[in-house]
Amino acid sequence: MTDVRVEIEGPLEVFVSRVSQMEPPVTRVQGTAIYLNSRRHTAPLALRDSLHRDHVIHERVVVLSIVTTKSPYVDPADRITRDDIGNVGQGIVHLTAKLGFMDTPDVPQMLGAARAAGTDIDVDVDGAFYYLSVMNLNTHGDSGMAGWRKRLYLLMARNTSSPVQHFHLPPERSVIEISEVSI
Repeated sequence: MTDVRVEIEGPLEVFVSRVSQMEPPVTRVQGTAIYLNSRRHTAPLALRDSLHRDHVIHERVVVLSIVTTKSPYVDPADRITRDDIGNVGQGIVHLTAKLGFMDTPDVPQMLGAARAAGTDIDVDVDGAFYYLSVMNLNTHGDSGMAGWRKRLYLLMARNTSSPVQHFHLPPERSVIEISEVSI
């Protein structure tokens, strides 16, 4: 499943480069959009889909990847780092948040703490919209997986908690983009 998603998402640096070269130029709307992504080097499906569908992106786009460490807690001062993805003038940045396995994944709190600490990470947490990519799975694909395993995998996937609640995102400013994938 991970390989399929990585292939669909594609490299983040290539996506950022393409955005800067699009003709006509991409329309930018006011505000900040924060796209949660499980991998550091891929473009979130939600970002790709919204650009393809709406032909606009926000003035400030933050792609946030969360990495869970093997230690129980991570010092808040070491939690968030800015990653180089090139074309920083395009208003698209990538941040990596490191959390210990016992830390609470509260995204607005983490971003607010990074901003309050005087880092170069300046995200409008209170006005930002949060975008998540969710895969809607079906068993119609030819993955080579046994039918009973596909059904079990789908059952487990459907029983996961809400990502909006898990990451403590404000529901009124959270958007979930769903992509259909066959396994």
